[in-house]
Amino acid sequence: MKILPFFWARVKAWFAFYWKRYKARPAALRRAIRQCKFKYQETGKRHKVYFLQNKYQVLTRDDIQRNKHKKVFADYVNCTKMEPMAFFDTATMKPSDFAQKLLNAKNR
Repeated sequence: MKILPFFWARVKAWFAFYWKRYKARPAALRRAIRQCKFKYQETGKRHKVYFLQNKYQVLTRDDIQRNKHKKVFADYVNCTKMEPMAFFDTATMKPSDFAQKLLNAKNR
């Protein structure tokens, strides 16, 4: 019995959806914010939390430049253009509005 490729595509899409949802949970954001504050205390540099490549990442300006040179990010990407995507910034030491809504959301 041959299983249709359409079936496997749906299984893969279902798995990808729930994997991304798991990685974007509020607990993972809280962990990234804690890590961001810790790195800021260690180095004194400005750190921000972004949701990139299906996970929360703590990046500095130097990390963004390094990823740009490695061709992970496009050439036109810079810190200013990534500012609206930041969930947390050590300059303000508070989550953005949409991150605050995510952290305060109840389980549905």
